[in-house]
Amino acid sequence: MAGKNDLGKGYLKYSGLAVQFIATILILVYAGDWLDHRSGNETPWFTLLGAVLGVVGSMVYLIVRIGRKK
Repeated sequence: MAGKNDLGKGYLKYSGLAVQFIATILILVYAGDWLDHRSGNETPWFTLLGAVLGVVGSMVYLIVRIGRKK
């Protein structure tokens, strides 16, 4: 049976992963937006690329991190 400490560590682990997931996507979207404005693009290609890379990269990291055994 898991103790209170074990349960709290699980919450911290997964909440940390969630914050990292969101931060990665936001940083890449912001960088893409900055590149779009800097290059004068009317279509936000760099923003879209940043969003896709952020989601895919975060998902791969999440799957690898959760799939690891202790």
